Amino acid sequence: WLNDKLILSSNQYDANTKLILPFSYSQMPGIISVKLNYSNFSFKDKTSNDDVDASITHWPLYTLTGVVGIQSQKYKIGFSAEFAYGQSQSTLHIKKYYHDPEDDLVNRYFYDLLPTTFGEKIEFKSEHKYYRLSGEYKYLFNEKIQSSLLVDRLWIKNEYSLSYTNSSDRLAGEKKLAAPLDGDIYHIRCMNEVFFEDLTLRTDIGYRKSNILFALTALNPTKSGNIYLDIRELADSPLSSEQIGGGLGVEWKMNRIMALNLSITTGNNSIHGQGKFETPVLGFEPLPIAHQFESDFEFDIDSWSYGLEWKHNPLKKLGYKINIEYIDGLGILAYDNLAKMEFGIGTSRFDDKIHYQIDMYRGGLSMNYKILKKYYLTANIEQIFPDIVEQKKNKTSKPSPPSKEKKKRFYWGGTIYSLGLNYIF
Repeated sequence: WLNDKLILSSNQYDANTKLILPFSYSQMPGIISVKLNYSNFSFKDKTSNDDVDASITHWPLYTLTGVVGIQSQKYKIGFSAEFAYGQSQSTLHIKKYYHDPEDDLVNRYFYDLLPTTFGEKIEFKSEHKYYRLSGEYKYLFNEKIQSSLLVDRLWIKNEYSLSYTNSSDRLAGEKKLAAPLDGDIYHIRCMNEVFFEDLTLRTDIGYRKSNILFALTALNPTKSGNIYLDIRELADSPLSSEQIGGGLGVEWKMNRIMALNLSITTGNNSIHGQGKFETPVLGFEPLPIAHQFESDFEFDIDSWSYGLEWKHNPLKKLGYKINIEYIDGLGILAYDNLAKMEFGIGTSRFDDKIHYQIDMYRGGLSMNYKILKKYYLTANIEQIFPDIVEQKKNKTSKPSPPSKEKKKRFYWGGTIYSLGLNYIF
């Protein structure tokens, strides 16, 4: 919402079922589980009803997981493997393309060429696959102290495809683009727990590293003899990130029906990306028209988080939980972007280093109610209040006196409601 006007809305529903098969081999307990998940997500931009419509369809996501463990009086060792596969499809119906009201040169060599290049409909298809291996070791020093180490590795193999119809004279026909996205993520985490009579003290420290590579290639470029008229390699963009953080938590079980959790965490997240993007050949006048964009950016965030959670089960069938969290962060964005436009439109370079103060407040309420012996009704509401302010660069200059008429911002959003029905076999 912006000034009492709805700008953007979204809707999502999910359905999933999970089958768990326990087994034992040579005194080693294990579990095989199969999960089927179907989800549908749609959004509506209320400001562009006359420009574009989008429809999104998801096929089920299948997940197969296997877990095996070894246990003694002092330690537990567990290994798990997981594979997931799913598909989705969406269609973008373009009713009207943008036209610059003032710049005729940009219109002639860019905006006016888009309708014949991409047509009125662009179809997207995707195939999602990931593989995961995990191992965990937990050691019990005594009845009051235990430590565990978790190592996790994930491989992502996604295949995206785009198709549209080009109606220009020399490039007419259906165009197909392939957009593979490959990534690998590894995660290591160390956790410790100390148990007292009514209190549990937890510490946690972890490190995560990810690398993702995205590419965009033309599958059926137009040729004139042995000469390609289309650009074949349209994009090449690597992205990497590093995260490190730690936290301290305390759980106080006041009695059988009430518990209070307090937590404080800190961490750093650094994201670095590079990219080179080119438009498909938009036309000939008299040479092929193409535009390029190159980007190099780094985003670094340092943050502290403070959380409180209250659990209460006042009735045998009813329980609720209240969460409150505050995040205090500092973000630094450094970027160097280069846009290359043809036929006198010009080349532009944008580079800067921006500091952001990030304050985020989150509150949530969740409830569960036992309807029948095996049926549970759940309800959740969550509200997020983000406040992100760009810091001024000139630190030495004297701050200007505050204005008597402070401009108010009437932004509203970040509210999430969810309802669920659980059945336990």
